[in-house]
Amino acid sequence: MTVTFIQQLLAVGSGVIVGFSLGLIGGGGSILAVPLLLYLVGYRDTHVVIGTTALAVALTAFANLILHWRAGNVRWKAALSFALPGAVGAAIGKVFPGKQLLFLFALLMIVVAISMVRPRRDTSSRPMLSGWPLLIRTVQSVSWLAYSQVFSELEEDFLLFLDSCLLQACRC
Repeated sequence: MTVTFIQQLLAVGSGVIVGFSLGLIGGGGSILAVPLLLYLVGYRDTHVVIGTTALAVALTAFANLILHWRAGNVRWKAALSFALPGAVGAAIGKVFPGKQLLFLFALLMIVVAISMVRPRRDTSSRPMLSGWPLLIRTVQSVSWLAYSQVFSELEEDFLLFLDSCLLQACRC
């Protein structure tokens, strides 16, 4: 596919929008980048768009990782427990047709949107889980991450979503 000058400008503008969103709210890169590249910039191959956004998000995340690592804010064991199943799921996700990926991506965005607007229960007075219950909840969360990776290849937004789910689960 030959990219026109207008498409290059639209891609740069889309990158600015996504970067602003990441800086403002700390997430949303893939959720915004995929539709922007598909429908605004005009790329037609879903897998190319997902691969392109994965590289963009990975470079941004790597730069962010360096800053947090230097500040001592990285929990390597927890990060790897999320990243490794996600990497396996992303590899499996390549076998799905582009239209199916887009449908599942849209469905996942709806689920995330609903989870963001529904009222939260106050869980601050509940005891924290430990031992087997905590392990079971953690395995459930990591399994959901791997499942979401299989269908969407968009780890960044689901890590944030699952992180909030895990924090809620540990307090119930």
